[in-house]
Amino acid sequence: MWFFCVVLAALVTLAFGVKTMQIEGRLTIPGDQSPAGITVALNGEQFMTLSRVDGSFVFPRVPSGIYSLDVLAIHEVFSQLKIQVNAEDGVVKAVEYMYPGATKRSATYPLQLQALAPLNYFHVRPPFSIMSFIMGNPMMIIMGFSVLMLAYFPKLLKEMDPEALKAYEQAQKETPDPSEMLKKLLG
Repeated sequence: MWFFCVVLAALVTLAFGVKTMQIEGRLTIPGDQSPAGITVALNGEQFMTLSRVDGSFVFPRVPSGIYSLDVLAIHEVFSQLKIQVNAEDGVVKAVEYMYPGATKRSATYPLQLQALAPLNYFHVRPPFSIMSFIMGNPMMIIMGFSVLMLAYFPKLLKEMDPEALKAYEQAQKETPDPSEMLKKLLG
């Protein structure tokens, strides 16, 4: 079925005299890695190809127009290119965008794309530290503050003025018991 569609598309292209041209380029990755089998796409899924062992890629029979070239690599990040193809004159102009929102730079043809950075999906877990456990956990901070207040509150009562201590004890007697308030509330 696919073969039939490809043959039909080629025949329609030849019948209507639409001029096309071949887009070529090469991917490079710093280091020892081979850029083989990386997907290169024009306008999303309109044209797709895979890079060869040496990193070269080819889009055969591309009609005139403006295209967006993306390299869909799993382990590397590549620039995005905007390509203007003029099949009548056999001219290809390319503009490179290092990242979304970056200023555009003129690119040469045949296209040369180098990996900008490796993609790291997984981060190394930091080692366990008791201080990061205590200070990074709000519940531990609240519990520590409560324990300090329980230990320090009796010392505050001993240092209170005798008149202020009597006023505090009187206020405690007048305050209703929370368990009795809860019993009344629940019936």
